[in-house]
Amino acid sequence: GRFARGVGGALGVGALGMTIATSRARSSGCDEGKSKPLRFAAIADIQFADIESRRGRYYRESLGVTQRSAKFFNEHGGLDFFLHAGDLVDFYNTVDEFADDRGRQTASSVADVMTHLDEVRAPHSVFLVGNHELYNWSREELLSGVPWQKPERGSSGVLRFCPEGSGELWHSFSPCAGWHCIVLDPYDVSVYRRGRQYSRPPPYNYDLDAAAVSLLCRNNTNVATYVAEHPGENILCNYWKDIPDGDPTGRWSPINGAIGATQMAWLRGELDEAAGRGDRVVILSHVLVHLGSSDGKTLL
Repeated sequence: GRFARGVGGALGVGALGMTIATSRARSSGCDEGKSKPLRFAAIADIQFADIESRRGRYYRESLGVTQRSAKFFNEHGGLDFFLHAGDLVDFYNTVDEFADDRGRQTASSVADVMTHLDEVRAPHSVFLVGNHELYNWSREELLSGVPWQKPERGSSGVLRFCPEGSGELWHSFSPCAGWHCIVLDPYDVSVYRRGRQYSRPPPYNYDLDAAAVSLLCRNNTNVATYVAEHPGENILCNYWKDIPDGDPTGRWSPINGAIGATQMAWLRGELDEAAGRGDRVVILSHVLVHLGSSDGKTLL
């Protein structure tokens, strides 16, 4: 897998990358005051689809990487939690021959992936929402949890992106003493906020958020031009035309999102409370948070 250490000690996992991250608290320990490091396994952007390779991506082969990753994590053990950092299955489960199947191919692909990830031995599992989650499911489905089953393997479960009964995708947890993890919803403000809907005909079952589209158009002329010429359509253009790498204005694209006012207030409260306890904080988000860890194209 590919592992990167970003600015300020942030831990990042590249596309279909896996790692076991270990970080040691400066003062308070992770096990009732003892100096035990926080240890978690992470994999990101599996983007599985049972299709041939295309666009330089090996969609079908990612299932084997997932299986090997689960084995690797279990061999090393001692985990405080397991993380999948978003984009579990690809949008190709929703187009072409699968465009009008009402989610059956998505369900099949999720079962294939979760059969392996469910074997990771960790006391807590965290699944982040990426843009491909919103291509495959509605926000309501993500909030309620996605059931999956693989009868031939005798395995089943519910894929959860937030605690059961939660009304929001953002949440937090404390994996051990001295540490607090904050899970963001980077698509709180997004053209794809509602996720996959069936009010529109295939292949793109997205009821785009009008306010977010307007916000994008005000900040990205490429998007504004496309929307003016293709009103009501999914936004498919070169979002970054004439925007140099590293320029933070590249964040204004449909694949990214933003934190809304309510979530921002909650985040401030979480950080204040963690600071009051003397905890170290890990912020988890599918979309990169710090410009220093981004090329400007994937950035909140």
